[in-house]
Amino acid sequence: MSVVTTAPDGRQQLVLAAVLDCGDDVSDIGAFRGGRWPLEDFLKAIRLAVEWTIEHKAVFDFLAHPSCLLATDPKFESLQLICELVRAAGNKAQIVDLETIAKDVKLRPSG
Repeated sequence: MSVVTTAPDGRQQLVLAAVLDCGDDVSDIGAFRGGRWPLEDFLKAIRLAVEWTIEHKAVFDFLAHPSCLLATDPKFESLQLICELVRAAGNKAQIVDLETIAKDVKLRPSG
């Protein structure tokens, strides 16, 4: 799942940026392996990352493994939070698939 923000002129702007510097990618495996993060902290990191993404017209890619989420977030609160934040952002953000993002990526000429 990726969150894409919309520029004032209606075009999607895709800017990849590091959102958090926590030593690991913010993923369910990075957060929960070894029991390092409580669910509440993971949800806070997601909220901060998605809010930053919307504010800066960037892309947020939620990296998650279904088997890990089932064990650590059985109510899928992380996915619900992302959907709620995108819904609350109105036309400033939307949930899209990776194919949609790839269509807007400009390839550099080789050589």
